[in-house]
Amino acid sequence: MGAEVLYGRQTQRVEILSPRKSARDYYCYRATLNLDFEKKVPIKVQIYDWGNNLIEDYGYEDLRLNAGLSDADFSPKNPEYRF
Repeated sequence: MGAEVLYGRQTQRVEILSPRKSARDYYCYRATLNLDFEKKVPIKVQIYDWGNNLIEDYGYEDLRLNAGLSDADFSPKNPEYRF
């Protein structure tokens, strides 16, 4: 599909098509992904059902990798979460 600027980032947009005769074996008919050239991660994903209708649309506009999170940030025992 080609190069595309998304959220101010240079990306490569790709499209994945599943074989229609194998609908039960695949999650969706079509998916499009925008892959960030610099960070080497997907920053947008769109999923289409077997009728080619958009059913999922996810994007990460301000993605920060290595954000400095600790184990406590993922612990249900963290008192700041007030579980």
